[in-house]
Amino acid sequence: MNRRTTRLKELWIIPISKSHVFIFLKWTVIILMSLILCVFTFAICVGGGFIAGDFPDFNTSTVLQSFVLYLLGGGLVPIAMLPIVFMATSSKGYGIPIGATFLYLVPVVIAPAYLMGAHPLASVMGIYSSLSPVSADMVRSWTQGVTVTLSPSLCLISIFTVGIVFTILSIIVLRKRSY
Repeated sequence: MNRRTTRLKELWIIPISKSHVFIFLKWTVIILMSLILCVFTFAICVGGGFIAGDFPDFNTSTVLQSFVLYLLGGGLVPIAMLPIVFMATSSKGYGIPIGATFLYLVPVVIAPAYLMGAHPLASVMGIYSSLSPVSADMVRSWTQGVTVTLSPSLCLISIFTVGIVFTILSIIVLRKRSY
């Protein structure tokens, strides 16, 4: 018996349903891949800035602030996208999740400032704006000059509420499928 089969059988022995293991593994892979992609993108951006040179604000402080922004985005954006993961787990094809992704993103692109606290992706920008003056300027330019007045804790509550609700819904759908 190969090693992978043995590990899988050991996982099934644990008194946790297959749907819980599946959701946990999907969650873990999504967040890890997002973090890895963000760290990779960060390294490329910093490397490109270093090679290009002549940036007056390219220093240790701004590099560290941008690293925090990349990590925060890598961790929070997948949680904010859990409604789309739910659509992918509950539908049989890819058409509905792709259409839902488009409909989920369009309001954030059109009116991000007015959706902070209500829409999880817009709420990520609300958290960004509280990290540093540079990130506050970045968010202000994204929101067409609107200054963010929401507290980061309200934005986090919005993100995690949506994340928890859609994780529970995904588990319910997967349980119904396994019967």
